[in-house]
Amino acid sequence: MSEQLPRSPYDALNGLVYFPRMLDKIRIHAAGKLPPLYLPHLGDGFDGRLLRFLGVNYDDVKKLVVAGKSDA
Repeated sequence: MSEQLPRSPYDALNGLVYFPRMLDKIRIHAAGKLPPLYLPHLGDGFDGRLLRFLGVNYDDVKKLVVAGKSDA
């Protein structure tokens, strides 16, 4: 299985940078293609900062992404 990298942290969704990258990491991890280097930081680090800013829980976002919801 080949590894896949998430999109750039500079990509934006409705003016919010980094969020699309976090969603990519969730999808790629669910597909089993996220490089091991990223695993310890899922939902933590900058992901965690963004989630706290938005006032949402990582597991809630992950459930929606894995269920196939769009980035919007």
